[in-house]
Amino acid sequence: MKHLTTTWRLLAVLAVFALIAGACSSTSEPTETTTTQATATTEAPATDATTTTAAATTTEAPSEPVQVAYLSASSANTWLAASREAMEQVAADNGIEIVEFDAQFDPALQQQQFQDAIASGQYAGIILVALTGAAAIPDVQDALDAGIEVVVLNQVVGEDLSTSEPQVDGIAAAVLEPPLLRGQRIG
Repeated sequence: MKHLTTTWRLLAVLAVFALIAGACSSTSEPTETTTTQATATTEAPATDATTTTAAATTTEAPSEPVQVAYLSASSANTWLAASREAMEQVAADNGIEIVEFDAQFDPALQQQQFQDAIASGQYAGIILVALTGAAAIPDVQDALDAGIEVVVLNQVVGEDLSTSEPQVDGIAAAVLEPPLLRGQRIG
């Protein structure tokens, strides 16, 4: 049992890493940079020639933490709570703030939260624990169209329950075990 808990925590951490990679590679707002020019002048003893070299260094100005919406099926679920804790540890070490939306196992509430997160424009990524499977595809597509990275956690978003592969083009990652295969192993 401990092996399964460790595996799921690792998968949750991977979900955060997928969002970090996506958020870092495609920022929607410009980053302020400063450039410093270093100049050195030397004279050669035999001639009056002067050599000038310049080295440019670029430093990014500190920025606000990247915000990621975590659309949880329910914060009362102990596995999802443990996943959230693992993700928050990784996120804190990488300048990411995870904001949880608790759907309380209510699909209509989760859909509203999903649309609110997209409309707010403040999230670089969304981690989705879908309550509605294939019915979540339009919301996922809306997020992707808005330039938001999406990671699917624990539940298939699509029709094919035999694969953990993302079933919506553009999803950054799907961190789950396909229900059909899980059921075969359990018996």
